[in-house]
Amino acid sequence: MPRYASLCIRDFPVVALRRAEPELRGVSLLLTRKGQVPQPESRILSCSGEAIGRGASVGMTVAQALARSSDFLVRPMDPEVIAAAREAFFETAFTLVPHVELPELSEGSLQFLHVEIPASGGRFHTPGGVAAALLARLTTGGFLPGVGIADRLVTAVAAAEEASRQPGEVLLVSPGGDRDWLALRPLRALGPDEEMREWLEGIGIESLGQLAAVPRDSVATRLGRKGVVLWEKACGIFAQPLQRTFPKVDLMEGVSLEWGVDSLEAIVLILRGLLQRLLDRLELRSLAVSAMRLRLEMVDGVVQERSLGILTATRESRVLLEALRLELERRPPHAPLAKVTLIFVPGESRPEQLDLFRPAGPAPARLATTLARLDSLCGQGRVGRPLPPQGYRPERTGLAPFIPGAPRRVPSEKSTPPASRAGSMTLLRLLRPALRIEVIREGGAFSGIVRNGVSTMVVRTGGPWRIEVEWWSENPCCRDYYDVELLQGGFCRIYQDLNAAERGADWFLAGIYD
Repeated sequence: MPRYASLCIRDFPVVALRRAEPELRGVSLLLTRKGQVPQPESRILSCSGEAIGRGASVGMTVAQALARSSDFLVRPMDPEVIAAAREAFFETAFTLVPHVELPELSEGSLQFLHVEIPASGGRFHTPGGVAAALLARLTTGGFLPGVGIADRLVTAVAAAEEASRQPGEVLLVSPGGDRDWLALRPLRALGPDEEMREWLEGIGIESLGQLAAVPRDSVATRLGRKGVVLWEKACGIFAQPLQRTFPKVDLMEGVSLEWGVDSLEAIVLILRGLLQRLLDRLELRSLAVSAMRLRLEMVDGVVQERSLGILTATRESRVLLEALRLELERRPPHAPLAKVTLIFVPGESRPEQLDLFRPAGPAPARLATTLARLDSLCGQGRVGRPLPPQGYRPERTGLAPFIPGAPRRVPSEKSTPPASRAGSMTLLRLLRPALRIEVIREGGAFSGIVRNGVSTMVVRTGGPWRIEVEWWSENPCCRDYYDVELLQGGFCRIYQDLNAAERGADWFLAGIYD
């Protein structure tokens, strides 16, 4: 029979905010309702342990708390930060135990996490080993819950809530001892209705042990179905199944800003924190980033979502941050930002299979980093594997995604040029698009080329070589190509567009010989 472990964190909104802003650790925090600037009459919904030690408590107004001490930092709750922290809390536990349930955040700011432990203890051998492993992994992510372990889930929840008063404490209820452990706890340990609790206390039943001693039929007669459920919980026989939660495909981190931010450096600083937290979560799942989405909400209510493709999955923070910076520089937001959200699409890093017939290439991780950096510098869609041109025009080409480790054809001896020919091969560097130039002629021969007001003398000319393609289309192509040698010693290829509408604007520089 499996056992259950429940993990509980008190004042979870405070923990979530400190995870996003580590500099707030040790600060006396008061959190008010989300979406509003804290006012003196605002109610406190959550507060840190330091604030409680200074006299603050949940339910007070900000003015009442400040009357006790002025050393408080008042902030509104941030739903984006809390949602991201809940997902990180769940994902960290999910990497160790597959059967996990993440309930909603309770009204008292308690965040629970339920885990099913196999009868054998799984790879950790004992329930205590599971608890130790969970605490060790969660502590590195900024979470320190109290842990309760019992035969029944409701008992484990009550034990976890009691243990959460001392973060990191583990309460292990002995097998078969749920009823005895609950007998000493008050009724509120199982969270009954306020009306039912007051009625039971009015007739002298103040502990769960006293409730368990009452016959079931008497409880059913006076309290109905809800009373029977509470009685079964007090007896340690209520079977509550675990509602498994599964991890989301995309990872999201976001932050709501108290004041509009329009400085590029400030936005990049915010993105750096979001990026690092997402990368920490990806590392736990042994995944990398295959694509990013940046969601920007302005103070005027306009929301923009921008997609940034990654050539190959990587976890290199500098490359990803540079891609985000370049995107913001190309298209800066038109108004100050009120909310920033960064979404990662996880992907697996591609291991490369070594080849017996060619030397080993760069390590897959280094190659992925280089490709991602090239993509961020050149722009999305400008780096890839060249494709054969579609059509007959010389300038047409295409790009396909570059896949590291793709099988390559080993060239045969017949297809390999001789060393003597390869050493004397001349390469033509094509210009895309071709550059407009002016050609000076004297007596029908070329004498010079003018580009941007700078003229260059022509020494020799070869050609013309005419191409006439796509004559059947609405935009036919008819050109005369020439190879020219310049006075300074360079060689280039030019062409005249015979279908140009204006004479004098029909000459172009197609390429340069290396």
